[in-house]
Amino acid sequence: MFFQECESLANSEPLLKKTITQIDNVLKGIGPSSVLDSEIIAQKIGEKESIIEGVFLKLSEAGLLNKEKYILCPKCGNLMKYEDFETAKNKEDEFCCSICEYNLMQEKKLEIVIRYRLKARSVTMTEPMQIRSFPEPNFEIRLPERYRTNPFQYMGLLNYYSNQFAETGQFGPFAGKRFYFILHFLGDFVPFIEAMKRMGLDVRNCVFFYKEYPYPQREAIKNWLEEQDAIVKPVREVENYVKQLATSELKEKNILILEDGGFIVPLVHRHYPQLIPYTLGAVEQTSRGEWNTKEWLKESNENQLGFPVVSVAGSKLKSEFEPKYIGEAAVKNLERMIPNISFSGRNAVVFGFGSIGEQVADWLRKKGTIVKIFEINDDKKLIASEKGYEITETPISAVRDAFLVIGASGRQSIDSSVISGLSHGCYVASASSEQYEIDIEELIKRKLNEQILQNDNKEIIGTTFELQSPPQGKKINLLANGFPVNFWGFESMPEQASDLILSLILLSATEIALGKVTDNNIDSDIVNKIAEEYEVSKKYLEMHK
Repeated sequence: MFFQECESLANSEPLLKKTITQIDNVLKGIGPSSVLDSEIIAQKIGEKESIIEGVFLKLSEAGLLNKEKYILCPKCGNLMKYEDFETAKNKEDEFCCSICEYNLMQEKKLEIVIRYRLKARSVTMTEPMQIRSFPEPNFEIRLPERYRTNPFQYMGLLNYYSNQFAETGQFGPFAGKRFYFILHFLGDFVPFIEAMKRMGLDVRNCVFFYKEYPYPQREAIKNWLEEQDAIVKPVREVENYVKQLATSELKEKNILILEDGGFIVPLVHRHYPQLIPYTLGAVEQTSRGEWNTKEWLKESNENQLGFPVVSVAGSKLKSEFEPKYIGEAAVKNLERMIPNISFSGRNAVVFGFGSIGEQVADWLRKKGTIVKIFEINDDKKLIASEKGYEITETPISAVRDAFLVIGASGRQSIDSSVISGLSHGCYVASASSEQYEIDIEELIKRKLNEQILQNDNKEIIGTTFELQSPPQGKKINLLANGFPVNFWGFESMPEQASDLILSLILLSATEIALGKVTDNNIDSDIVNKIAEEYEVSKKYLEMHK
């Protein structure tokens, strides 16, 4: 759930878990100024008002909600704070309704009602920040010297476009800007930051958040940034720093967000809207990030965001160019992790036949694997069928007799029902972001034993769970501990491929910094226009023949 207080209450009141989950969904889409009426919420989610009132009371006792008394205007139904009425009464002043201006002091008896409001404070979120911790493989690969001496050796596009703005020096588009980064700590991040520095970026004026993936060079990149006096923190500390920024004295509209996964943008809109006037915009590079932001729009009933969000994820070049590299990296990493098992002739299932799932399935098929697909979207099912894949009607039938199950839907696909149907000894992996795809907590709840999973080379490749039921003693191998398998100890893509994607992010950030993006919506079409204006495809072909 989004709020820790809701999750704790649901655990202590399991019979009310569904209702509490629905309330949690309502609360995460509102701000502290919204007054909560238990009758209206009860009608909205189809529950008894008395139950909603009871949940609200417990959440107020837990410190999430304020319980407040209001006076109800008998003429128009407007709510006014009871303490304001009491103050006026003690002073023998008039107390008029703020809407219809009716003097409530004329009434002998007024209706007092109880309402609740979300406390105006930082709250502890359990989604999407929660990361299940496992023993890390500790790759700790040193940063190659060429990143320091010749960072653009294989990144010609970044070199080309950053040079366009290098002549402006300290007056470049990123000069004086305050950046918040959540991007992958892979080797290609070094030339990306060097390109931004050419364009005026001061890393001392930035906060770099790293995901706790087992990136091969995570510590090396962290150290490289800290050597330059940058602030570097794990992504679980995002809210602390956003809160700190929200309480500081801001004078300029100079904040830019570059993120992977929709962490900061929804957080700002939900809980720290005071930052919106000082934020130029954001660049999002994943579909998951788009979904997280769109979820806020849906829940809040807002028509637009407070600032522009440029979605590289939805751009034509990224969606058509990148997936084949991710699919290849995922399958090659799977082969590296379990080299003693031949993929040829074995059954595998891929959940989700989007751009990544399709490529994963295609690469598995090249290895001789018999691939089944589970997909809920009819258009994608049609494409998979036309490519000759067997389409399964239910998740349970999909995983039956499969030695390998891969989630690539971008949402939780391997849930408790799927876990019940997994074959003894099967391998489960994710090809999408974070640890969303697999219900790891369900594995933990069912486990009899848990042990580190290693391959023949004694590399840590995940965790084996021996489950209690059903049936007792069944072993499930969770590869990469539920993290994207393509990142496990390897760069996800060749640098020449990431050069194009990072250049799109760079140019999108440039357009925002220059004030050229003004539409406060999630926009991917603008990336297509940027790619055309800067001739990205043409330049890529010239530099990476």
